[in-house]
Amino acid sequence: MLDDGRSRSPEIGHAVIVGWQCKRNQPGALGALIVGIPAEDGTLRYAGKVEAGLLTAASELLRTLRPLRRKTPAISSFFPATGLQNTIWVSPKLVCELSYDGVVPISGVWRRPRLQGLATSLTLTDLSAATTSGEPAREDAS
Repeated sequence: MLDDGRSRSPEIGHAVIVGWQCKRNQPGALGALIVGIPAEDGTLRYAGKVEAGLLTAASELLRTLRPLRRKTPAISSFFPATGLQNTIWVSPKLVCELSYDGVVPISGVWRRPRLQGLATSLTLTDLSAATTSGEPAREDAS
């Protein structure tokens, strides 16, 4: 909320999915996505854990993510100390659109990210180019 009591509109951004976690007490059910964004040095940095907005797309997302499994995380910059122990890491191939309530100043983690959907026309390369240019990555209107 703003100081005068009004709500701030959420920001919209794109991030690459780098991992996922199962719901507690429901193995195999999608509970969270772990997302990253390109850093200026070309690496991927942790941007947040997405738990909201997954319900409608959970089974489709899992079918898409399972073949992308990898043993190690693709993110190399800023890692939270806890909360990622049971993450199933995936290759950074899928870009998603998220709404979020700003960014935590020191860590750069997105506050309360919510999945809006997959950004099928964007790639990690598009996100990296947007980071370098300072312009947000945009999906084609086609």
